[in-house]
Parts: sequence; C-alpha cells; structure tokens
Amino acid sequence: MKKKKDEKSNWSKRRKMEEIPSPNSCLPEEVLKGLELKIKEANALLLDLALSGERTVDESFRDAFKGLIGQIVEIELNCPNFSQLEEGNGEKEQLTVMGRVFLAGTNFSSLRSDKKELIVPYQSICLIHPDNRFAEPIHRPALLDIDSDLRRCLTTDFSSIVSGSPELIQLFYGLDLTVYLLQSLTKELTIQLKNEVVTGKLTSVNNSSLVICIEKKERAISFADVCFIEVDCE
Repeated sequence: MKKKKDEKSNWSKRRKMEEIPSPNSCLPEEVLKGLELKIKEANALLLDLALSGERTVDESFRDAFKGLIGQIVEIELNCPNFSQLEEGNGEKEQLTVMGRVFLAGTNFSSLRSDKKELIVPYQSICLIHPDNRFAEPIHRPALLDIDSDLRRCLTTDFSSIVSGSPELIQLFYGLDLTVYLLQSLTKELTIQLKNEVVTGKLTSVNNSSLVICIEKKERAISFADVCFIEVDCE
C-alpha cells in the first residue's frame, strides 16, 4: 500500500515538473520581450508584402533589415541546396545563410560572419529568421560628430558631397547593390548562383549584372541569378 502511495506521489511530482515551462533564454525578461517583438515584426514581413500594394518587395525587406541591424539572422533563400542533394538527401532543401546584419541597402542586405561578408540580394530571400541573442552595436560615426568644414560643405554643396561618399549615400538615400559592389572592384568574389558556385575577380558592374574574371576569361553574371555573394572583410 505504501509503495503505491509513493509511486502516486512521484508521478504527481513529475507531472507538476512537466507543467512548469523551462526558460527559453538567458536574457532578462524585458530584453527578451523587446527581442521577441522585433522577431514578430520581421516574421510579419510576408504578410506585409501580401497586403501592401504600395510598397515594393525591396522596400519591405529594407525596413525589416534596418530593424535587425546588429542582430544575428538566418536567411532562407530561394535557391536549392545542392550540397544536401549530393549527400544523398532526396528532399530538395532551400539554401540558408547566417550572419550578423551589417547594412540594409535598397535592394540587398550585408551580413558579417567570421571575417566574411555575405551580400544577399532581396530578390533571392524567402524568409528571415532572427536569432534569439543580444544585438551587437554597429559602430558608425554619427552625423552629429562631423567637423565644421564637412558640415558647411553639406549645407552649400549637398548633392556633390553626398554623391562622392558611399557612407553618406547610405545615410541619406540608401545604397543599391551596383554602387555597393564598386568598392569590391579587383577583389575576389565567391558567387553562389542558383545552380553553381563561381569564384573570380570583379572587373565591372552595372545596373543589371556584374563581370568577373575567371582564369583570364571574363564572365557576365546577371543579378537575377545571384543567391548571394561572399567577399573577404578587410
């Protein structure tokens, strides 16, 4: 009789323990709530795209990534993961990339990870999955801290000063992929396409494509075929 009571008591204790939810994060509750709110906002992106006829896909993605600056995110791309197929997995899985959001351009986002930069065109993105971690601040010079000479030049000759500075273009208007890639001319890029990976030095770029040199032969690649671009961070 006593054995049955002990078993019943132990079962009751286990049941109560199962009903107590385990903590899902080491973050303080207030910080976690704020982070969860950002995650909900990012995950509402597809709904925003479906309901808004006035905003473009690029505008919606840019707003989402601007709210995730400094956060680690995993991005599901509209590109097949061929490595999974080669390993014998018959299911067609989507390619994913992960990194800390560094910049939200007008038609692309830049992620940083392990001294690598991943440049992801918005057109190749399916879903954004923010990680449940603290945001790491991205240190950039504030416009309030500029010297008096630059401040005066901005006041008197705004267009020419801003057009000559990628940082100011991003601040006032937002960089597009074409302009952003100009800083990588002559650098070696690894480009993940929808059906292959190519590596070569960037020789030129225009509004719709880029050209890389592979073993002394030039190859033009349309931005529409790009899943992401990888470049070494300096």
